[in-house]
Amino acid sequence: MAAISIGARPSGIIKDKDSDDMIFTNYDASSINRLAPDGTISLISNAAGLNGPVGLAYDDAGNLYAGNYNDRGIYKISPDGNADYIATVPGSRGVKNLGFISYGQGMLWGTVLQDHKIYQINPNGINETSLFAGSIPGNTDSNLDEATFNQPNGILFDEPNNTIYVTDFGSKNLRIIDGVSLGLDENRITKLTLFPVPSVEVLNIQGLGFLNEKYTLHIYNSVGSIVFSSEGFSNGNQLSEAINISVLNSGIYFLEIKSGMASEIIKWVK
Repeated sequence: MAAISIGARPSGIIKDKDSDDMIFTNYDASSINRLAPDGTISLISNAAGLNGPVGLAYDDAGNLYAGNYNDRGIYKISPDGNADYIATVPGSRGVKNLGFISYGQGMLWGTVLQDHKIYQINPNGINETSLFAGSIPGNTDSNLDEATFNQPNGILFDEPNNTIYVTDFGSKNLRIIDGVSLGLDENRITKLTLFPVPSVEVLNIQGLGFLNEKYTLHIYNSVGSIVFSSEGFSNGNQLSEAINISVLNSGIYFLEIKSGMASEIIKWVK
């Protein structure tokens, strides 16, 4: 065992995509660095957008991404060291605390510790983020719309097994999310998410797998009566809609979306 002094506070570390080098972040210096097997350290980037970087991830094409702990910003790091803005992961007022990031199924995935949530980020867009899992602090094992996390931090997407591993800093547990798939199934609309949960005034809906198809949307109350209906067309492979629910009473509801042969129902609470 040997120690190499790098100064300040190192944080995230991953293996380089195309060599035996290691790539690591320096939190205090807001930099991304390369560590060669012989111990040589070289700077990759300290671009202006980097602000306490912690998370690191590579996509399938070998592009490097970094996530800032301090402001939840995510950047793509170019070979010349520039940092190209991708998104700011949502967070409550006063919350910074972007934990780590990972890549899988064409998306980036990031944890927000103090909000107890996991987000999906489109690396090919600008500020295209959606809530994947989490709500109030807890340690409930259940379906994604009901599972809770306690300061999720480390995250790793095991793409061959469609599994996400998450370390819960608050509960000291390793959480396993299996069966993750963004592929289109003929009987399922993939990755339908609702936020915020609970919702009071506006319910935001996002989903994948619509392929420019017309969809219908219904909201049912707890006794099965329809309290809201609408129709629309998805934008490319994605759906995004905001519904005014201020007139609905507090309680449990079920949202159903149908598109062609596919359908999905998800429970939510106002």
